[in-house]
Amino acid sequence: MARMIYELLKTVAGKGQAIDDIKEWLEDLFGALDDMLASDLMTLSFSTFAGVAFSILLLFFLLDLLGLVERDMLTFQKLVIQFIKLMVGATILLCLPNIITGLVDLGHSFFEYFSSDSFQTASASSGTKKEISFSFGSTIYTSSTFPKWATVQDLFKEEYGIGGILGNLGVCFIALLAWLLRIVIYVAGCFVATSCVVKILLRAIMSPIAVVQCFEEGTRSTGIRYLKGFFAEVLSLGLMVAALVLSQSLSNSLLLEAGTTKVITFDNLDEVLGILTIGRAFLPQLAGVGAMMAVEKLAHDVTGG
Repeated sequence: MARMIYELLKTVAGKGQAIDDIKEWLEDLFGALDDMLASDLMTLSFSTFAGVAFSILLLFFLLDLLGLVERDMLTFQKLVIQFIKLMVGATILLCLPNIITGLVDLGHSFFEYFSSDSFQTASASSGTKKEISFSFGSTIYTSSTFPKWATVQDLFKEEYGIGGILGNLGVCFIALLAWLLRIVIYVAGCFVATSCVVKILLRAIMSPIAVVQCFEEGTRSTGIRYLKGFFAEVLSLGLMVAALVLSQSLSNSLLLEAGTTKVITFDNLDEVLGILTIGRAFLPQLAGVGAMMAVEKLAHDVTGG
């Protein structure tokens, strides 16, 4: 229980929120995605589907020519155009592994930008630079200098050990509620992020068959839209980080705007920590996870895929 109360106060200080753990999970997922795309599985998938894809490419080429012949519209100029389309389709198919890797690298650059300290600092609350103060023992801490668990664990265990729980049931209940919310936020965020990575891998595996469908509507063809959709899925991972960073900044701003001028101590936790504080600390984080579910549509709007 002592550790739960410490983690709640750490969240109030704007540190150690559940979305920090989700961001770490996203970084690990991107590393795993790079490894999977470079694995023998992807090489085997490209090799397996390449023959089928090239057969489909030739089939579309012949069907297009047959359609022109039936309509008496086959001219030398249009024949040249059809052969150019065939060459473009074959080139895309041959270079597809590099194209997929390049799109993932481009998406990774967006991910790194939204994960960077500069973006997080820019999104943080500015202006008054208010901070919440804490007093543990004889030491005063602020939001920016909040101590590590190893530094204050003895004080927390002494105050909220087995003997101190009965005298602090209100604070313990709030801490337990915050702990459960943190688990829900973390599990939901990791689930959404992992689902996105799985969809990226599935799109990569099936890409040879999809991209050869480039004989209609030019840049609006099925093949080009598939590549745009693939990049949108990769971009979604970066936008998920942006949603988490912005929701974290919103949570911190709401806590600062609560007007807590008292120094938070063990004696006044009942006054400071309430349902309103829990709402200000965790509702923006829940909203951030909700935004993670919606960024895929935003990414598709951006890429046109």
